[in-house]
Amino acid sequence: MPGGLRGRSAPTGIPGHPNVIQPVIPSKSTQAVVYGNAFSSGFLVMALEMLGSRYLIPYFGAGIYTWAALISTVLIALATGYFIGGHVADRIPSPFLLGTILLLAAGWFALTPMIAPTVLNGMFEAIEDERYGALAGALGLLFIPMALLGGYSPSALRLVLRSSQDSGTVAGRIYGISTLGGIAGTLVPTFFLIPWAGIRAITYGLAVMALLSGLPMFVLGIQSGRLRRSISGRRAGKTGLTLIVALMVGGYSMPSGIALGNPKENALDQESIRNLPNGIVEDRETEHTHIFIRKTGPYLMMTFRLRSSNHIESIINADNPRELSAPYTQNLTAALLYVSSPKKLLMLGLGGGSTTRYMQEYLPGLFIQAVELDVGVIDLAKKYFGIKESPRYRIVNRDARVHLKRNMEKYDIIMADAFRGDRIPFHLLTREFYALVKSRLTAEGVLALNLVQGSKLFASTISTLRMEFRTVEMYPIHGQVVALALQSPPPPAALVERRAERMQKQFGFYHDLRTIARRRRDLSLQGNRIVLTDDYAPVNALQGYGQNPQAQVDRIRMILEDHKASR
Repeated sequence: MPGGLRGRSAPTGIPGHPNVIQPVIPSKSTQAVVYGNAFSSGFLVMALEMLGSRYLIPYFGAGIYTWAALISTVLIALATGYFIGGHVADRIPSPFLLGTILLLAAGWFALTPMIAPTVLNGMFEAIEDERYGALAGALGLLFIPMALLGGYSPSALRLVLRSSQDSGTVAGRIYGISTLGGIAGTLVPTFFLIPWAGIRAITYGLAVMALLSGLPMFVLGIQSGRLRRSISGRRAGKTGLTLIVALMVGGYSMPSGIALGNPKENALDQESIRNLPNGIVEDRETEHTHIFIRKTGPYLMMTFRLRSSNHIESIINADNPRELSAPYTQNLTAALLYVSSPKKLLMLGLGGGSTTRYMQEYLPGLFIQAVELDVGVIDLAKKYFGIKESPRYRIVNRDARVHLKRNMEKYDIIMADAFRGDRIPFHLLTREFYALVKSRLTAEGVLALNLVQGSKLFASTISTLRMEFRTVEMYPIHGQVVALALQSPPPPAALVERRAERMQKQFGFYHDLRTIARRRRDLSLQGNRIVLTDDYAPVNALQGYGQNPQAQVDRIRMILEDHKASR
């Protein structure tokens, strides 16, 4: 028989089964193709889920709600695929069905890069609450291909099942192979493909993979001549379409504005902080991370790692609240030297809020808005680090990029210090992000960005900044660099020095602006410099290349030792 299929007559007239379809038992070679495609379908499901995060995060942020929306979409789609795929497979037990599933999935994969901006931006604009916007965006973009791939396993099971005696073995084999494919689909894109290619290229590659997997089964089904065009197949298609529409409408109609837990706690005064014991004084698990408040002598630190203090989010000196204990935060104030009369400042990433609190103290007329994704960070900054909201100091609980997209205000200074441990979310390092920041700056406005030297990511970040900003000035200290990005040509050194002299005399900053102004350096960029985009931003890989972890440990130790010596 063409295609290697062998027909075997089935008994008719079985009670309760008046329309039994003749079973089509494929040859061993055809079964091998079916099992191989079970691996492919599992790979495609998990690869699309991992890529889905890269599509969604620039619109809805990198928080837990985006991931919850993504995972829920995958589970909803797979469940739909299992139900509908099993129903259709009982009526069309043919390789044609398996091939059709994979070919349709291939077509959707090929469309995804083209429709993603329209779908996701539409959801972003239509739904105010990022949680449900992310869910609707994930459903609109990923539901159909995931549901198609979910229908493969029950259809494959129906095709290769010979009798009830071996049903457990066949089911276990198909789902086991599919799960192995899922493991590969999780690791290969994240470990290897994303650092090497953009998400569009990878998505097109998955489309080719689905196409090559589906074509042999499609051809075998056509050649077998046993395709049964039944009304039940059309009914299953209508059921699937109805479910898709219902889910999309449900995503639009979900209620918004559900409040998160935000416990109000009493802020500790300076004396209470001094009297705290050394070690971990509080730890709190939040929707995004686990936060630890650690005390060492007079220094209080916020960190996201229990057994490591080499990635500190914020540090204050309880004996001297005016001190900016992390040297790079001193360099962030260099942004003041590039704006003639700063009136509004936006801080992306609150941490303990030491920099904004310092600016608020010395520039009481400056309006400050801080944006922080994690409500737990906000609570602990208020409790331990002296952060107080007022008409001149506002805190917004939102992803930084989402806030910039929704907030049309202009700022004289935008500071970005959004490290999560030793990482910066990729969507806050791309050219598209910098273009958005530039659109929210005044004509002489400046972006101040905290970076770490010692990795290829530093060179790529500076190169990306220069694609959007005319001038990038650098202020290094202890292995970290504050990059200042301007839309105008670099101001003459004499002008910067005069501003430092004037502002230091006028406001009396604890950290002398004249000293900070002299820290400016022209740093050379080593190695290949990749321009980071929403499509291609291998941030984790670039941060790992050439980085010296011990340098970060030494930097923190230097901070503590310097403060101990100065007491």
